[in-house]
Amino acid sequence: MQVERLLVAPPNQLIPKLHAVADVDGDGQPEIVASLQGPGMQSLPAILDWSTGAAKWIGTVSAKSIAVAQLDADPALELVLSGTPGLVIDGMTHAVEWSWAGGFNKFLLAGHFLDPSHTAFATLDSGNPLQIFSGSPYAPVTEFPPVGLIVESMLTYTSQTGSLDQIVVQGFETTLFLDPLSGAVIREMAGGEGMFAIGDLNAQARPQLMNLAYANDDLSACPFGDGTLFQADSFDTGRFFRGTHLDDGSCQKWLGNRGSYAALARANLAGAGSDLVAAYSEGDVLTLFDADTGAPQRVLNYVLGEGDTGTDAQPHLAVATHLGTTPTLVLAAGDSATRALDPLSLEVRWNNSVLGRYVSAVAAIDTDGDGNDEVILATSNAEVAVLDGTTGVTLRQSAAGEAWSSPDMVTFRNGQGQAYALITAGNRFRLDLVDLTTATLVAQTNVGSARIKALWQWGEGPDCRLAILDEQSAISVRECASLAEINRRQAPPDTVFVRQGDAAGTSLIVAAGQLLYELDAAGNAIPISNPLGNALAKGNAGDVRILPDGQGWQITVGSDTQISMLEVAPDLLFADGFD
Repeated sequence: MQVERLLVAPPNQLIPKLHAVADVDGDGQPEIVASLQGPGMQSLPAILDWSTGAAKWIGTVSAKSIAVAQLDADPALELVLSGTPGLVIDGMTHAVEWSWAGGFNKFLLAGHFLDPSHTAFATLDSGNPLQIFSGSPYAPVTEFPPVGLIVESMLTYTSQTGSLDQIVVQGFETTLFLDPLSGAVIREMAGGEGMFAIGDLNAQARPQLMNLAYANDDLSACPFGDGTLFQADSFDTGRFFRGTHLDDGSCQKWLGNRGSYAALARANLAGAGSDLVAAYSEGDVLTLFDADTGAPQRVLNYVLGEGDTGTDAQPHLAVATHLGTTPTLVLAAGDSATRALDPLSLEVRWNNSVLGRYVSAVAAIDTDGDGNDEVILATSNAEVAVLDGTTGVTLRQSAAGEAWSSPDMVTFRNGQGQAYALITAGNRFRLDLVDLTTATLVAQTNVGSARIKALWQWGEGPDCRLAILDEQSAISVRECASLAEINRRQAPPDTVFVRQGDAAGTSLIVAAGQLLYELDAAGNAIPISNPLGNALAKGNAGDVRILPDGQGWQITVGSDTQISMLEVAPDLLFADGFD
């Protein structure tokens, strides 16, 4: 799923509610029927252009709800406005066709409630009768007693077995399906709050009712929308949507928006099979997604014990591999204990708080050649700690550097197989080289006149390369061993993410704003994605893999609203850029 277009509200207006998308003026093109809220906080009905979002009409009378229906013989639809009096407005001329002095209630709904070939509309509010109107300005066609619940929302359901639409009313704990001719309850379902919808949500030819899961519902047997099993018992039930099949009452669930996805790692975390993408998000939640399908596999809440607020520090994820066992997923953020998890069970393998220091970076590398990764932490005082990847025990630790420097870090091996860490130091104007076998500082190098924003390393031995992104969005590519600069180029403003686009680093993949770019050796930035959300690849978090033929990339990145996995193949016709 991707954004087709983004429409901006008219000047000095907000769009608090979208009511319908329909050809209201009869010209063959759809319009958006919405509420607009200006400086006076009054909610006014409006018709917006579908392509541009420009206002084609803004009403002068406030309305809490708007229904769109065909109530007469002309091509234009009618807008029904709640309030006292209730108004019926022509969608083309915007003239009031008729009004009802008794007023239309807060919730309005259009549908085939009286005749399969003719539209009517229903109006309802808590404690008020259910009324159904047709094209007549004189009285409701039918009226039924109040439904007996606090009404949260209302919608139309076109049954597969009947010719008339049903009226669906949702309360805080109950959803009722009503017969429009008699007002009788056809079906009652437990659970639900807020907005809801009905439709064939996953193309199974089975209509479903989707709503927010109610906190007291037992959803332990309710699988994810792709059929995978729900495995975490500490999941916050207010954070996903439930879809209930209306034919047999079985359920499925979908994760809601959890952003911001500021920590992300991709690896073969479950042994045989495809990769998993691990993402830590707001609310202190860890989710593992299938890298091929995007389907959620496992979810764990309260990972660092931060509750609903999450941690204020930039979180970091790393994967430590071990001989003969599944990898360890390592999560570190701020002054919370660094936590290592089994990616299959999501059980904690170990915790470690290195002298109570604030952890600003985490990595994994085999420092002693035994085939098992150690976990490397960089702390707030520019210390580097080497932890046993299996037990979490601190093996060695460098001397403290500058207080509260919060360094970034990369790890690599030189041509002789020795493991090193490079950390930012000197208020991020300098790089310190730490020998990880002894945890001692062996070199310091000043690398520029602007603060270092992010680091990225790739390659081994003499082919090891380092990309240094500074606060002015300049990127310097250097040799790891000598830190000699190979090339430098300017990235788009506010770049936060850098990866190699080919083995030599001639091409780089960067993220700035909501877009991904290919940055060539001359500094030409070519967009390679649609907008993917604010805070894209925040904290230099993401995964870029060069496709086997070298002609494109598979990219996995998070933003404040979503995780995106896309394969990008460069258009050779425009390989050198275009105007």
